[in-house]
Amino acid sequence: MTPNQLRNDLYNAYDLMLEKGISIYNQPIAYEQQGSMIRITWRQSRITLAKPQYFGTFKQYLSIAKDGSYSCLLLDGALLRLSYVFKRNKLIAHSLWYYPCPLIFIQRRITH
Repeated sequence: MTPNQLRNDLYNAYDLMLEKGISIYNQPIAYEQQGSMIRITWRQSRITLAKPQYFGTFKQYLSIAKDGSYSCLLLDGALLRLSYVFKRNKLIAHSLWYYPCPLIFIQRRITH
């Protein structure tokens, strides 16, 4: 699979998740190329709370959600962050991250 094929597959998967009501918002996919390296990831505008003392906390979740540093916002408020790195069209690294929402929503839909 090439980086372009993966990017297209991600767009299709994100659209399908919206169509089926699994997600309620998808961030644009970032396609970053530096020399022979290509990174396909979420839009990164600033550094969110990544320090160990914030890992898994509501404060970190809120930081990521407010900044939009995620790939998809799911119906239950969970966040997906998907990132892939290619070198010369070979996948060399990936990060597939699921961050559950730390709040419970009762009979309401989250809107973006």
